[in-house]
Amino acid sequence: MQKSANLASNSIGREGIIGKDEAKFFFSIKDIMLDGEIVAFAELDDTTAITNLSQLNSFLKSEPFYLSNNSDFSFSASYNCGDSTKVYKAISYNSSVIIAVELIEEGTGNLLGSYLEKEITKQTLINFSEAAYKINTDGIGSKKVRLQLRIEENVGAEYALADISKSELELPKQGFVQSSYEGSLEVKDYHLSQNYPNPRLRYS
Repeated sequence: MQKSANLASNSIGREGIIGKDEAKFFFSIKDIMLDGEIVAFAELDDTTAITNLSQLNSFLKSEPFYLSNNSDFSFSASYNCGDSTKVYKAISYNSSVIIAVELIEEGTGNLLGSYLEKEITKQTLINFSEAAYKINTDGIGSKKVRLQLRIEENVGAEYALADISKSELELPKQGFVQSSYEGSLEVKDYHLSQNYPNPRLRYS
């Protein structure tokens, strides 16, 4: 499968496409906004051909940008399986597609935050899902980062890329999902250990 025509000059998003027989999955991250400015993706050219999953994931990363404790940072992510009947027929019961939207540190590749983790199987198949995320960056310090959409699959698929271009932002109408910069990596459960007179906070 080849990528779509280059639209990078006006692009505000990137879409990864997985095809299996007549079935297609579409995954995207778009509308990445930092302090009122759009964060772009590396430009594609017409010679780019995606032959494996590693290549696909490498193009689903934004350009590097800097975050600080008081950054105004948001983005949206979506999933669309197109014709759900075709997808249901094309994948087996032991096949799955896993997607995650992640914030990684430029240079080290360290995972700083994870905001969307979804496993799509024959049993959990849904036709469409989209959400916009507003990220609280307090505590991140000052870091050069990228936002990436990471895909894993074992359906035996082919791959393609497309740039998303439109004249204005079209964020989901339901509003933002609020999250810390760590997302699902943040500690969600904690308690005080009984170590009087200096109890220490213990995470689990």
